[in-house]
Amino acid sequence: WRLGCDSSSGDTGWFIDDIQISSPLEPNAAPALTGVVPAIVSPSEETLLTLHGENFTGMPALQLGAPGAPGVTWLPSVTLVSSTTLTAVAPAGLASGVYDLTLFNGDCQTATLLGALSVIELEPLTGVLLEGPALLAVGEAGTYTAEPLPLTATQPLTFTWDSGAVGATAVYSWTTPGTYTVTVTAEQAQGGAFTETLTVEVYQPLTGLVIDGPTELRAGEAGAYTVTPLPLNATLPLTTTWSNGTVGATAVYSWTVTGTYTITVTGQQVHGATQSASFIVSVPQYRLFMPLILRGG
Repeated sequence: WRLGCDSSSGDTGWFIDDIQISSPLEPNAAPALTGVVPAIVSPSEETLLTLHGENFTGMPALQLGAPGAPGVTWLPSVTLVSSTTLTAVAPAGLASGVYDLTLFNGDCQTATLLGALSVIELEPLTGVLLEGPALLAVGEAGTYTAEPLPLTATQPLTFTWDSGAVGATAVYSWTTPGTYTVTVTAEQAQGGAFTETLTVEVYQPLTGLVIDGPTELRAGEAGAYTVTPLPLNATLPLTTTWSNGTVGATAVYSWTVTGTYTITVTGQQVHGATQSASFIVSVPQYRLFMPLILRGG
């Protein structure tokens, strides 16, 4: 039996033994194979392939062969979808390796795509691990990484982030405080895809404190002092502790002895930022002047 093209008699088409099984076709422009999807298949199951190229015609056939290896495999179920698209089935049981793919057009012209198909025993992707900081300051850049589960999942793998970045790492930052999410999708070339999301809290860091109150008091006089965070939108909660032990946004001070005193307040943000401020208060000594009254004689 002979399977192939024969134009020796002036006719072109497919023959089995000398019986033509396709209509004679006039030669067209030379075909070309540009790609196959998927390009990696498992030997344990049959896979539908989609081939792309140009000038497909007639009743095409596809031959799979490993470079340097004896024998070829004719792919079953070859379907001409259009002049640029074919479908075929890669059968189960192919030996692992890299295969060239040869197209035989219905007009007996051929095209070969080298290294078109890889047959690999797959380890499927089962998930994706996402790691990175869950807390960032406004404007701070955080680096996030994605790893496949298991680590030995068959490559190639594509990681796509919701920021538009592609790759195993991505950098995020935000300009306003709030709660945000980082999302990555890991996709295996053979079709498995998994998504993971991480929640990130973005806070406005405390950069300073301002104390307001009287700069001068009399001995024994009480003065009320307040503290204001900088910036005003610094993320709460914020704990402020005064040098007299008071905790809160206000504190009352008084002194019974004249002199110069320093009020100190420390503000600590829940996220760890700490700032301090000082304020000078004078308690001066006041002299009492009594009026002098002269009595006439």
